[in-house]
Amino acid sequence: MSVATPPVSARGAETRPPVRVVAFDPFVSAERYRELGVEKAATESLINGGTEVEYGVRMRPGDVITSVTTLAGYSEREGRLGLMLFTTSEDTWTNQRGETVKTSRNTLIRY
Repeated sequence: MSVATPPVSARGAETRPPVRVVAFDPFVSAERYRELGVEKAATESLINGGTEVEYGVRMRPGDVITSVTTLAGYSEREGRLGLMLFTTSEDTWTNQRGETVKTSRNTLIRY
């Protein structure tokens, strides 16, 4: 798991206020989360809530692909087994010309 830094403007200032980070990797210990300065979510189970993929321009031999993953959203819902936390991340691939090659949205459900 990597911890992302906030985007920085051309003048070196953060472009958005810092946010509280709650980690969602079930295979990382609570101690490791403390070392990273994030909280481990108070859930025990994790399931795949689905993936959506949208394709843009075709990749060509020689293209340099950059992948950027961002947190697209959090939401909570009460379920049959208790509170569920939905985490959606968005991964965008672009080529060296800045054209979007692929965008995928992944949802993880923790309960």
